[in-house]
Amino acid sequence: MHCASCAGRVEGAAGRVPGVSDAAVNLADESLSFTFDPARGRLIEVLRAVRDAGYRTPEASARLAVRGMHCASCAGRVEAALLATPGVVEAAVNLADESATVSTLPGVEREALARAVAAAGDFTARLDAGAAPKVDDGVAERVAEERALAWRFAASAVLALFLMASMTPLGERFEALVGPLAAGWVYAGVAGVAQFVFGARFYRGAWAVFRQGGADMNTLVAVGTSAAFFSSLAALLWPGFFHQHGGGAAHLHFDSGASIVALILLGRWLESRARRAATDAVRGLAARGAKMARRLAGRGGEEEVPVAEVAVGDRLRVRPGDLTPVDGVVLEGASAVDE
Repeated sequence: MHCASCAGRVEGAAGRVPGVSDAAVNLADESLSFTFDPARGRLIEVLRAVRDAGYRTPEASARLAVRGMHCASCAGRVEAALLATPGVVEAAVNLADESATVSTLPGVEREALARAVAAAGDFTARLDAGAAPKVDDGVAERVAEERALAWRFAASAVLALFLMASMTPLGERFEALVGPLAAGWVYAGVAGVAQFVFGARFYRGAWAVFRQGGADMNTLVAVGTSAAFFSSLAALLWPGFFHQHGGGAAHLHFDSGASIVALILLGRWLESRARRAATDAVRGLAARGAKMARRLAGRGGEEEVPVAEVAVGDRLRVRPGDLTPVDGVVLEGASAVDE
């Protein structure tokens, strides 16, 4: 901006965006202040309006490594949490490589983005310091997650099999040996370990989402397994009540909750393995891409620059046999390209 006329055009452009009010430009420090209602529009529309008017607006970008996402619903919650953070212009979550790319106004603290992700559910986020992701970035963490899921599944499966054996002749012999009441308390203890120790992640995830006023698959697992456990516990504590109102003996369903936890953990383990394989394939493909680009300079010269330094509008030369460094439009020349 150079004059009062420029300031007026910026104010007018911003003021026409839905959700913007009280737009005011300070020409001295080249700033635009306004009141914004996120329920009526998006912050990026303000920036676009200013840019369309012919002026530049600075932005900062950040890349977060996000752990704990399992489905598109998780990715949607993370993206919504980032977009709700003051100063965030755009946010895009990639579920495959467990990352989030965020564009913000200058001055937004990067730690605030990580805190917003953590508050959205059972997620952890950290700033990805590298400008370009390394091929093995996060591999050790994913392998550790797979191993944790594998041993949790194995342990919960053993406990679930023990509880399911209670419905076989082996269970009858066990009850005859220690007594029905003692056997019931043993089953309750085993089921409690399976659900609240090996299945603790489901309860943590359900609580985190509940605090945000939502529900997800963790909620389904937590509610279903808790119903089986606590109804069985009530039948164990007050068998007379169930006999009086149900017309028969009280039944225990401790095996149901433990079996559900084991099966869901098996699914999470298989999902984690498949996601890591897909991520490794994507990163391997990215690693094969061009690292340098030949940018045309003034007077017909050219310079070799890192791909990360290529900006929109640069003219590049791709020689025979070169890898195409970035997406773009062919201005001149003809060749065959391996897509």
